[in-house]
Amino acid sequence: MISKEEEDATATAEALLQWVNSFDALPPGATSPTPLTKLEQLTDGLVLADVLHDIAPTRFPHDLLARPPSSSAASTPTTPTANWALALTNLKKLMRLLEAHYQEELGLHLQGGRGGSSSSYFASLDLAGIAREKRSKDIMKLLELVVLAAVRAPAPEKARAYVEKIMGLSPEAQAVLKESVERTLQRATPSSFSSSSSSPPSSFLGAITSTTSSSSSSLPSSSSSTTTFADEQQRENARLYETMQELQSRLSKAEEEVLVAREGARGWEAEVEGQRHRWTAAVARAEELQKACEEWRVKLEEREQEGEHWRQEARRWEDRVKGERERAETAEEGGRRLADEVDVLREKGRREGGREGRRVGATFHLKT
Repeated sequence: MISKEEEDATATAEALLQWVNSFDALPPGATSPTPLTKLEQLTDGLVLADVLHDIAPTRFPHDLLARPPSSSAASTPTTPTANWALALTNLKKLMRLLEAHYQEELGLHLQGGRGGSSSSYFASLDLAGIAREKRSKDIMKLLELVVLAAVRAPAPEKARAYVEKIMGLSPEAQAVLKESVERTLQRATPSSFSSSSSSPPSSFLGAITSTTSSSSSSLPSSSSSTTTFADEQQRENARLYETMQELQSRLSKAEEEVLVAREGARGWEAEVEGQRHRWTAAVARAEELQKACEEWRVKLEEREQEGEHWRQEARRWEDRVKGERERAETAEEGGRRLADEVDVLREKGRREGGREGRRVGATFHLKT
């Protein structure tokens, strides 16, 4: 059974995806943008960067983030990059600029981070969890910040356009996004960059009213000296802002280079470790084969010794058989000679027997 918390999370995810898909320029330059279907498609920061570019193009230029080689400058892939290190670098850059946008442009500081109620809410987002593990809970938190930045856009016409986008969504999505904006506003306090001492709005309609009224109340002074000083101060602030942007860009590039170098070093370390394991396994296998060869050599020598013993034994038996055969032949020859002698004696006995018989017969005849 699905719990109430899971139902709310599913409804929030669907509403946020509807809102992101309401931007006609996503992906930029595409004639028929492919709607996003799951939060995981936002984890590399590219789509969020395009949304934020639409909200504040000066702070979020289109070429702000590093894109994978497979994606062109004119399109945003619906499949996030598999390089989590690149995705993490993009998310950190977006988060740093988004927090600055909240403080400097919206005049808001969001409280309620991991360090307690006074710490920044931006620090509570697990960007590494988004980049590496595609954590939907933190992705939704990040998207809610983008939604509030849209409805509190400094330009009133943009703020109205973004509110109209929300009003064009399904009633369920409108209710979810209204609750999301109000929930985020509850964390807001005036930032140190804000010139107004009033507290921030705590409702969805209040956020819209605050945006439109702030633009109409910022009229120039009638005093020429005050205007000149303000213009000079504004130009100085613009130069400082450009310098800060350049330093942030250099810092981001340096971080990207460090991450790329670190990833390359880890890859080489893994390759070296793999080669070491394979070499160790090959050495162990060679030692096993050498030991097996030695055992077979010993067995072969034993078999050769045993074979030599049996060859000698066979030769002895051959000699014995040969002697027995010679004795048998000698005995056979003696037997033949004896048989001849017996035949001679038998013949002589017949002759002698005939003479004796005739002599006995003659003697008997004389007597009668």
